[in-house]
Amino acid sequence: MKKQLVLIALAFAVVLRKYPQTAVATHAIARELPAKAAQELDAFMSEHGAFGGTVEAFLASSIAALPSAVQQTVLLNVSEQDFAA
Repeated sequence: MKKQLVLIALAFAVVLRKYPQTAVATHAIARELPAKAAQELDAFMSEHGAFGGTVEAFLASSIAALPSAVQQTVLLNVSEQDFAA
């Protein structure tokens, strides 16, 4: 399950890099799935360790692939306090 979530984050990184300065939602990933764009997506995923290695290394690579403004908002040590009002 962890790896699937990181795959989604990495696919979103592709969208954020491809459409900078544009507000996009996670469902924008779907437009990268047709055959022409899928090759680019697969290459990006391979480059960032999606198809081998440990989940931890893949997660670190995925975070590094995000634009720097987004990297600053990534929270890895989530606790119940983060959801407290």
